[in-house]
Amino acid sequence: MVRREVLLRRLQKLDEYLQILRQLQHYSRDEFLASPERYGSAERFLPIGYRDVDRYRKSLDILFAFTHNNRQKADDIDRIS
Repeated sequence: MVRREVLLRRLQKLDEYLQILRQLQHYSRDEFLASPERYGSAERFLPIGYRDVDRYRKSLDILFAFTHNNRQKADDIDRIS
């Protein structure tokens, strides 16, 4: 199982990616496409964010089960995944 500190650090990093992407949404389509730095950032952070969410979904499911005092569900998720 992933340690709590590691998971929190990864979630913080994901939040950083989302903040960058949110800033990019304020540009018009033309402004966005005119800047390689803007569309390059989106090309980088969208797949990284998606990958990280997918990669740590299992850990988040286990953490959720633990926070809801459901040890059996957490063990089941860990065993099945």
